Amino acid sequence: VGSEMCIRDRATDRYVYFAVEHFGEELYGFMKRYGGERVPRGLGDGVVHGVAAGLAFMHALDLAHRDVKPENVLVDVRGETFRDVRVKVCDLGLSAPLRRRKAAGDAAASPDCVTRALEGAPPPSPYEPMFQCCGSMGFFAPDMLDPAGYDGARADVWSLGCLGREVAAGSGAFARFWFPLYKAFFARGADDASRRAAAAEHAAFVAVFARPRAAVRAAVAGAPWEARDDGEATILRLLGGASATVALLAA
Repeated sequence: VGSEMCIRDRATDRYVYFAVEHFGEELYGFMKRYGGERVPRGLGDGVVHGVAAGLAFMHALDLAHRDVKPENVLVDVRGETFRDVRVKVCDLGLSAPLRRRKAAGDAAASPDCVTRALEGAPPPSPYEPMFQCCGSMGFFAPDMLDPAGYDGARADVWSLGCLGREVAAGSGAFARFWFPLYKAFFARGADDASRRAAAAEHAAFVAVFARPRAAVRAAVAGAPWEARDDGEATILRLLGGASATVALLAA
């Protein structure tokens, strides 16, 4: 059955059924094969490139995914090199349209928006802000807490960077170094003084990532950095050997 073929005469008032190709496996399950260690470099590059291409395609259609994580990526790996990896971004349950500002035109359309954001010089957002905080712990962008709204495409780029970090460092290091930043912040409770106002909550959450992101940048650049715990020491060691592509995302 072709992936484009609809199962006719099976639609109801609530559902439309489609037959699609069976494709690979979840990236989450694929990474578990490595026992918490990082995915081999060539395969990791292929995965990250594939997810970036999928998001660029969505953004070009003015759609944001808003829940990028290993469980929402399918991979079909048929070898050991970059070219042996096929990728599909799936589970669009939280996706939403990116509504362009009237004066924005197409000047910052993806994938230009994505690549320039990764290089640290994002253009002015061409989209109306979104306000629904969604996604998954360890992956959603801090800007989702901004009461002024956030750019859905850039939120996807943040999540892509988190995914690249997990692929490059391994799920074990990711669980020790990155995921706890989210868990600890939200475990503090709403009575914490820094979280009583929405704007203060956003600023406090952004601040949580200042040192970890600096540590990652140091690892990528091979710059000196004094690790303050085992998690930082591990991420410095692992990301120091990452490819340029994955390192750019991780930083």
